[in-house]
Amino acid sequence: MRYFFLILFSLCYYQLLAQPDVEDSLKNTLNAPIHDTLKIDLLNQYITKFASVDPGITMLYSDSAIKLSEKINDSLRLAHSITRKGITHFYLGDYNGALDNYFLSISIKENMGKVELMWLEYNNIGLVLRNIEQNREALQYFKLALQSVEETENKFFEATIWNNIGISHRGL
Repeated sequence: MRYFFLILFSLCYYQLLAQPDVEDSLKNTLNAPIHDTLKIDLLNQYITKFASVDPGITMLYSDSAIKLSEKINDSLRLAHSITRKGITHFYLGDYNGALDNYFLSISIKENMGKVELMWLEYNNIGLVLRNIEQNREALQYFKLALQSVEETENKFFEATIWNNIGISHRGL
């Protein structure tokens, strides 16, 4: 049994050492010899994954994803990148910055006619409002998110939004 825990500890320690840090992952992606669309997608995935861990670093690279999206004139990737920057603002505690980014992303998606893709921004606006204890307003945005996500038939996201609605009701 003692050897089991020693081996388990060794594997966990090795796993931590083998993983690159947040900034290296983002920097390597930005400098990789791959198409800009793939860079943007990977940067946004890392920003989503690491925003809660190191929002200061992810903020720098969210700007890179936005600039690349503008460079290739990809409005949908631009909207996604702006949303990721909003998530980073959220984890920095800059709720006004987060809201500004979410509303900007919504306006881009509205102009594209991609209303069904706005559920994430609506949900995130609800989270910001819930964090500042504006639960009634948060509920309105969670309900908009629910209407939008129901069109995608993604049960996981739908369950997440229902959970947020429940927490907001409890906050009332």
